[in-house]
Amino acid sequence: MTCSELEDYLVEVDGVVKDAFLVGSVLNPKMQSYIAQFLSVYISGSMEEGLRILLIEFAKPGSPDEIHKFTKHNVEGFTTPFANNIKQLLNKFSSDWGSEFSTRIEHSQKASLDSLVVNKNNIAHGRQSLITLVDVEKFYKDCQKIIELIDDIVFKVV
Repeated sequence: MTCSELEDYLVEVDGVVKDAFLVGSVLNPKMQSYIAQFLSVYISGSMEEGLRILLIEFAKPGSPDEIHKFTKHNVEGFTTPFANNIKQLLNKFSSDWGSEFSTRIEHSQKASLDSLVVNKNNIAHGRQSLITLVDVEKFYKDCQKIIELIDDIVFKVV
């Protein structure tokens, strides 16, 4: 990982996720469902924050104020990290980034991310979510790969 601030953040996220899985493993199925729902919201939010950290960090080294303002404006309000929304965000910086993201993201990773976000939205809006800890574990692993992919795409030009 090139972005050290992102790497530090992801270590913190990983600790929370591991702790939640540890707690969830000893709970009854209903409580496990609540842990899975919490993790859906948390991991989705972590993807949003991870992208913010990465793109703001990219714009820091010696960039003019206009670059910082553009970056902050485009990433501060970024929510709902569906794969297509991430591609659109990357396209705002470079169409090459968006194209490379679309080319390199695996179909299963995209499906995991989009399923995670759908579940997060269902939970946030009071709708039913049948997500399990098994689902969340797969989604989380795929999200880790996706954020590493984006780090590689963004920082490969530096």
